This record gives sequence, structure tokens and C-alpha cells, in this order.
Amino acid sequence: LLALIGYAFNLLQSVLDLSQIPLLVEEYSNSSEIVREVIQAIGVSNVSLFILSMGLPGIWALAISYKAYTNVSVPRFISLLGFLWGVGNLATVFAHILVILPLIYLIALGALIFTPIWAISEGLFFLRIRKSGVPYIELYED
Repeated sequence: LLALIGYAFNLLQSVLDLSQIPLLVEEYSNSSEIVREVIQAIGVSNVSLFILSMGLPGIWALAISYKAYTNVSVPRFISLLGFLWGVGNLATVFAHILVILPLIYLIALGALIFTPIWAISEGLFFLRIRKSGVPYIELYED
């Protein structure tokens, strides 16, 4: 539920950001060099929404990864990638609030590399479960 709420705010944030682009383009073309530099530095992001759009899914990822880590049936590699995703989401919130562009770029690069690895690993894990014939509920009972 936290992740879904967070992604809903992410969608809202994207729409709000996109609606500001025409205004910023006009302002950029009619403004002084100082205003242009500010527009380039800050961009269109509504930073306050990052708390919800990235923070809630980050908390969800940490909670799910902790649950997976404590379950011996789930490979540690998958849960560690989930922890990395959760921490990355929360770090993105702080990086956007504090406007730390190198950290934002580093997290984006990490997501570009590790998200496919996580998705493929998760898919292979679920395929193994399906092939093993072990009911999903039995596998995850505490």
C-alpha cells in the first residue's frame, strides 16, 4: 500500500513537473543570466513531493526486504538488492531536498544497473518456486 501511494504521488509529481515546462521555457528565454542559472540548477522538480513519491516506496522496500532477509527461503542476494533499492529511494529524497546533483546522478546510475539485476533475480527465484511445486504459502510461513 505504501508503494502504491508513493507511485501515485510520483505520477502526480510528473504531471505537475511537465505542466511547468512551458512556463519555465518562456521565463528562461525572457530572463537575465542569473535567473537562467537558477532555472538550470533547480529544474522543474517539485521537491516536496519527493518525500511521498520516493520516500514511501523506499520505506516499503526496506520493510519487504527485511521480511525477505529473515526468511531462509529467499536468496540473500535478492533481499540485499531490495535494501539497496529502499536506501536509494530514501537517499534520493534527501538529495533532491538538499540539491546534491552528484548524489542524484549516482543513485540514478545505480538504479540503471541494479534494477534489471534485481528484476531478473526475482523472476528466476519465482520460476524456481513454480517448478519446485512447493505452494507459495508454505514457502513463506514463519
